[in-house]
Amino acid sequence: KLADGRTVEIGKQSLELKEAKGSVVKYENGRLSYSSGKEGVIKDVYNELIVPTAGECYITLEDHTKVWINAESKIKYPVQFTAGERKVYLEGEAYFDVAEDGRPFQVITSQGEVTVLGTAFGISSYMDKAEYTTLVRGCVRYTSHTKKSVILSPGEQAILERSGELISRKVEVEEYVGWKDGVFVFRDKPLEEIMETLSRWYGSEVVFRNEEMKQLKYTGSLERYDSINTFLQVLERLQDIHYEIDNNKILLSRKSS
Repeated sequence: KLADGRTVEIGKQSLELKEAKGSVVKYENGRLSYSSGKEGVIKDVYNELIVPTAGECYITLEDHTKVWINAESKIKYPVQFTAGERKVYLEGEAYFDVAEDGRPFQVITSQGEVTVLGTAFGISSYMDKAEYTTLVRGCVRYTSHTKKSVILSPGEQAILERSGELISRKVEVEEYVGWKDGVFVFRDKPLEEIMETLSRWYGSEVVFRNEEMKQLKYTGSLERYDSINTFLQVLERLQDIHYEIDNNKILLSRKSS
């Protein structure tokens, strides 16, 4: 979504667009990139990238920061960062590899903000869910909108619960950022949460015919570009579970004895 209100759908075709004051937006092979204009500083000109269900996109911002955006997510960012700050707005899930240039970099979500100088981290901030910030490299400070704050070291994660409680813990980072490298990693994860993650990527609706099935826990990994049937077949072998696929709907139930 461009600054002038135009919406451009990006897909298989490459494109190149001229934005404000000569800045250039390029898209090719799933990658979106920005370069500065030649006509001076561009202030307060924002684009918004909207990634639908079953989509993903990789973007290089004007400062060379790299961002991987997951399905059902959107990010709003300036065409060119100003001299004093770098600030973007996220709804959903993204992985950031921030270019270090001396200016602070901030990611603003509906529940808080992450401030860094040069680092790599993931944020999951879907509506009506707890918010997760997972640090891979460097150092970040997470601050909730209620001004609770925590500083993270590599391998640590900040969790802002829906209740407003902010906690930090050590984690295996691949479980939370592996999706950007094409792998879903689950460790002792309830089936309900697993299916929420997969339904965003595969674009399927999941129906549990037995409520207690939602709390069954699993550990394993799944190639992101495999069919969802791969996971469902394993699920059926491991547990007393039966699945059916009806158009775009996955029905899960206990096997009858």
